[in-house]
Amino acid sequence: MKKILLLLSMIFLLTGCYDYNELNDLDIVASIIVDYDDNKDNYEVHLEVLNTADSETEGSHLVKGIGSTIEEALNDTFHDSYNVPFFSHLTTMVVSKDVAMNDMTNFYDYLLRDTDFRKDFQIYVTEDIDSILDYVPKKEESFGENAKKLTKTMMDKNGKYKTCAFREVVYHYLRGNTYLLGGIKVEDEKVTIEDAYMFKDNKLVLEVDEYVPLFMNILYAKNESFQIHEENTYLFHDYKLEREIKEDKIVLSFKGNVRLLNVYDKDSLTSEELKKLEKDINRRIEKLFNDVIEYSKKNDIDMFNFNYFYYLHHPKLLKKDTWKNVEYEIKSDVNVREKGMLLEAIEEGRDGK
Repeated sequence: MKKILLLLSMIFLLTGCYDYNELNDLDIVASIIVDYDDNKDNYEVHLEVLNTADSETEGSHLVKGIGSTIEEALNDTFHDSYNVPFFSHLTTMVVSKDVAMNDMTNFYDYLLRDTDFRKDFQIYVTEDIDSILDYVPKKEESFGENAKKLTKTMMDKNGKYKTCAFREVVYHYLRGNTYLLGGIKVEDEKVTIEDAYMFKDNKLVLEVDEYVPLFMNILYAKNESFQIHEENTYLFHDYKLEREIKEDKIVLSFKGNVRLLNVYDKDSLTSEELKKLEKDINRRIEKLFNDVIEYSKKNDIDMFNFNYFYYLHHPKLLKKDTWKNVEYEIKSDVNVREKGMLLEAIEEGRDGK
């Protein structure tokens, strides 16, 4: 019996797994770039495939496919290839503005159903797809990874940028919510991200004001800090925006800390000047939040999905335009500290405070 078991074990070890692929037989996909062909009759898809050979001087190359559906176009990319596309390292998907302005529901459905695709890749819109197709990443780099790193840097730097990972898009898509996708292009051989586009019913409907992504990030707690540059530079951190949904009112309470990064007209501020500045900043935050909500009403788009929040608390009272008709109350209560917070804390400790 032991001999039989040993023989069976050896057979399994020698034959290997049924669906096993050698690394050299895989094309590791970092990005998917989607546009229409010249006649706009078909999708044109480019896959950014990583160069894994040591002899390569560039980080990736593109593989092209065309089809009447996104599935056909993706299948066409490897129609004449012996290699198998491997999507588990996919970091970025870019769609042209033309593609984004059409209903992308079927597009999302396919990506959601196909188990080959991971769900945390980021999605962008571009008005200059040629700049991305012409981009040549350095060895051991890729367009997709560079875009992902730059997005994180932009988020940490000022908070005024927003794009969605695929799982976020699906979250909003299944609830009928609006969502934002960021703009991307290549300029002077560098990946550049800017602008943000509002999607409603899975179509691009509006390029939005820069404070819309900021407010969206704060509302959904998507960034840890942000900066506002005016006469001085303010860094907001350790903050929280709480929502209270009443029957006739939505109350937004913003609390946190502000670090004053620079003071242009003097080296330091007195305690009275800091109190005055703190009051002024709170007033500005309240005005900013009110302005972006009014901007949403002006464009007749529930940009921040207040109807969805209202539905969670008062489902029987919800109407199509509830978000436009309820009152909004904004409360800001942030604490301002001057630059050099460590020295300030030491001085307070000396005084026994």
